[in-house]
Amino acid sequence: MNDNTTLSQFIKNCKAVRFEQRIQHTGRFSHTRSCGCNYYVYVCPITFEVFNPYTKKHEGRGYKSFFSSISADHAKEQAYNYIIEQKSSTLTQN
Repeated sequence: MNDNTTLSQFIKNCKAVRFEQRIQHTGRFSHTRSCGCNYYVYVCPITFEVFNPYTKKHEGRGYKSFFSSISADHAKEQAYNYIIEQKSSTLTQN
């Protein structure tokens, strides 16, 4: 993420990982129904890059996760605020 990226640009370019929540609908285990989705955004705490840790390319890489059951944009906003906060704290320390 560039230092001059706005929240709307970040939300547009960032991808959230969606996990569908399912519950058992009847006595059979095969009968389930959707009861909502959870959205996660994963950020590298060193480079502040947004990535998916479940891909082979990023397997085993450290991350900080941001969760929302409301919307993907809410999780992206939390990640954006974290990145801005961390970048500003590193600038004040130097």
